[in-house]
Amino acid sequence: MMTNERWAGLTRWSAVAGLLVFFGLGLVTAVSQAPTVDEYMHIFRGRTLWQTGGLQFQAGHTPLAHWLIGSLLNSDNTLSRVTDLPSWGAGDRFTLAREFFWENAAPPRVERVMFLARLPVLFAGLLTGALLMRWLRLFNRWCGWNNYGPALALIALFAFSPNLLASFTLATTDGLLVTLYVATVFALWWYGQRPSWRRWLLLALFLGLALATKLTALVLLPVLGLLCLWQWYQTGVLFDWRQWPRFVGMWLVLLLGAGLVFWAVYLFELRPLPGIPFPVPAATYAGSFLRVQSHVDQGHVSYLLGELSEKGWWYYFVVTVLVKTPASVLILAAITVVVLMWRRRWLASIYFWLPPLLLFAAASVSRLNIGYRHILPILPFLWLLVAASVPFWTRSRWAKMTLGLLLLAYAMGALRQQPHFLAYFNEFVGGSVNGLRYLGDSNLDWGQDINAVADYVKQTGVDEVFISYYGSGDWQYYGFDKLIWLYEDGTLDYLHPANPVPGLYTVSISHLQGLGLQDPGLLDWFRRQEPVARIGYSVNIYEVPERDEGNWIAYCLDPTPLLEQETAVTLTGQPDVRHVYFDCTNNWVIPNGGAGWYVLPQREAADWLVGRAYPDNFRLVFRHDPGLLEPSYDIVYYDGGAALPSGQTGQLAEETVTLPVVVGDTVVLAGYQQDGSDWWTIWQAQKTPEMPLTVAGHLYAEAPPPIVSDGLGFTGEQWEAGDVIWQRHEFDLGADSRYLETGLYNYLTNERLPFILNGQEIEAFVRLMPIDSR
Repeated sequence: MMTNERWAGLTRWSAVAGLLVFFGLGLVTAVSQAPTVDEYMHIFRGRTLWQTGGLQFQAGHTPLAHWLIGSLLNSDNTLSRVTDLPSWGAGDRFTLAREFFWENAAPPRVERVMFLARLPVLFAGLLTGALLMRWLRLFNRWCGWNNYGPALALIALFAFSPNLLASFTLATTDGLLVTLYVATVFALWWYGQRPSWRRWLLLALFLGLALATKLTALVLLPVLGLLCLWQWYQTGVLFDWRQWPRFVGMWLVLLLGAGLVFWAVYLFELRPLPGIPFPVPAATYAGSFLRVQSHVDQGHVSYLLGELSEKGWWYYFVVTVLVKTPASVLILAAITVVVLMWRRRWLASIYFWLPPLLLFAAASVSRLNIGYRHILPILPFLWLLVAASVPFWTRSRWAKMTLGLLLLAYAMGALRQQPHFLAYFNEFVGGSVNGLRYLGDSNLDWGQDINAVADYVKQTGVDEVFISYYGSGDWQYYGFDKLIWLYEDGTLDYLHPANPVPGLYTVSISHLQGLGLQDPGLLDWFRRQEPVARIGYSVNIYEVPERDEGNWIAYCLDPTPLLEQETAVTLTGQPDVRHVYFDCTNNWVIPNGGAGWYVLPQREAADWLVGRAYPDNFRLVFRHDPGLLEPSYDIVYYDGGAALPSGQTGQLAEETVTLPVVVGDTVVLAGYQQDGSDWWTIWQAQKTPEMPLTVAGHLYAEAPPPIVSDGLGFTGEQWEAGDVIWQRHEFDLGADSRYLETGLYNYLTNERLPFILNGQEIEAFVRLMPIDSR
């Protein structure tokens, strides 16, 4: 049996191994990914802080993470000073950031900058892991446990965490917040074990640093307040009013100490704010807070389960946790909840569940539904909670095997995912390949794979590439000189969305979801295609070998055309086509000339009778959801291959005739169909009629008189020889019908067009029998 010393030694070496694994996976990931959307701006801010001490570019952010990100950049003497940038005097942070990061850059300059900026954040990740292991060790000692299981679980959960590796390998603010959120709560717990002013001041230090890391850290104030109340309640002094002055004094010291640390991060900035006549400490923070609050009030376009919204969803982060947290962690969390309820250990572990719960609640009521990274600090606390419950349920061999298998599956999943941790989705939803169905933005596509896309395209040898890119990368830096942008500055450029030209297309998943586009449905055609390759789960590669050809565009009147002709031509890329209009509720037209497109109200193909009759000839190619200026509509392509009915018969002047039969010299009755109680008569035009026409539809049932449903949804002046016209005759009939009489007549004079039978004109309607009875 192992002694306590051996258990302690094994735990320490396992912790070192876990930290090394985390660092190794993180290092490979950090050097593999291209700059993400926000990183170039964070790096520029860090560089500016170290070179000038200027806070003018913070704009909604706090500076501590930028101090960290820029800390190693001074080791590269080849980097220019920010004050020497051409646009420094103008003060536009986006222009300056691009000038510093991309312009006049030659490989491997950007890669070197990214490595130097990301490495300190990765070190912060190691500090987080070490702190978690220290906390668990102290917690186990406090509980009187001497069990290797909790330590093993925590080490594995940290070392192979795809969620933490996604953020601690990027030069952003999210990783450092995790470190300081955990450190601040730990400092309060540590103070509670043996109160002292030194530990209370350490809490003030961590709180000040956390508040200077990200605005989200404000949640720590109610977290610390509630936990302090719980500590004082446990010690029995909460209701002793004589202790209240001491409590107030302690909190004043805490807030003053944290405020001093916080102010130091802002370089003791003291300046007035608009509307305030006197100088304010750390005035930039107030401006950042107001900017973020304005952003929250205005909303942010987010993607969830196939929908876009500026207002967000209260359940956004619920779904995010369920699809992006590894399956093993979710299973262990469920076991933990059961165990803690069964053992009634909730209050003993309050430090592990209250801080993440309040953070999760605060994020859920916010409208900023951007990504998992906004609730990332909940994960370490969840791991601690799981680890703390391990001794209660792993006493049997089967329970230990279950824990081991879950951790093994967890580690294997991380190794398979590496280095694409940003796009991680769990096994319950089929992995990252299905991520685009659930979440977008920094959950999946943050522009991180532009370098991998460049490598893929170079291997294909293609000269020109169509690009739809969501990110801040510079394609010329990666060796692309001949690019055709699908979308720039909200305008169409070369793209015919419903009928793209042949070529190789690289499409960011965010754009495919509609994020970052003025028209979210712009790339719907590609959503209906299977990519030839997927790059890092964030970019799809499509190859369009040939485009559809057509000679006409037919517009449904609903009750007016859904699109202008110019827009329809832009969508299909066919300028010289015929344009026709019809009532698609009661009519359908297939213009002559073969293939073409329909502009229709949004419905499934099976909702149209013609679509059901010819499922292989009609194909939905583009769906546009309603926007501010345009209604919803579908564009359906018809390939020209549908055949007219054949072999049908009718009765004309007591004689059975085989369709088609000529009506005057204008049109041919080609056939008919039944759709429930409705009848459809099918006609083919021979020429443009010389009189206003309508189609008769008189249904005879068991009792006279006939039920009349006359009409024509495709006006005669549009007819051309070869047009096929389906006319609907709608009946609400409870009893079975006996037959339908149909024909054409002048709706102004009621003059019938005669049928031509054996060279003779017969001014009668043809009688059609129910198809089922025939």
